Amino acid sequence: MLPVFTYYHQLFYKFDEVTRRFVKRVPENICSLMTPVVLAHLIMGDGNLKKGDNIIRIYSNGFIKQDVERLAKAITLMGIVAKATHDRNDQYMVTISRSELDKVRELIGPHMHASMQYKLGN
Repeated sequence: MLPVFTYYHQLFYKFDEVTRRFVKRVPENICSLMTPVVLAHLIMGDGNLKKGDNIIRIYSNGFIKQDVERLAKAITLMGIVAKATHDRNDQYMVTISRSELDKVRELIGPHMHASMQYKLGN
């Protein structure tokens, strides 16, 4: 096991004493970790472009609302307005509106794999 994976596990998983399981969380310091490369990987892995509306959605449904809000804030601090949007039940996702699409393309386009450019509408 590589030590870097232990670091990220400790960062993104917290042990819940009640359930006796690890729970996935967005770390408190996500704002200092967020970069264009990180955002590119988020969109490549868990994002899509909603056709017609040209809204980027990052499916962060596995996180609690406060974590999704923290993630949206980290993206917003990079100059791309993002928000936590209710999806269904108690699940939330990060959305980036059509008006921000050109900023997203400019900022993360160079970091997106060619096979994933369609997620930016390219």
